Amino acid sequence: MAQIVMWMFFIGPWLLLFAVDKERVKRYMAVSLFGVVLLTMFFKLQIALTDGK
Repeated sequence: MAQIVMWMFFIGPWLLLFAVDKERVKRYMAVSLFGVVLLTMFFKLQIALTDGK
């Protein structure tokens, strides 16, 4: 049961993109990609500064 819930949390938001207005998706996609890059850089920096601990 927990596995099904986890998959729904993973796939559910992607399915909602089809129901949302295309202009809204275009507006927020750039911000979300910027957030992904920023968080990736933050976590890489944190690993480098703590020697992987």
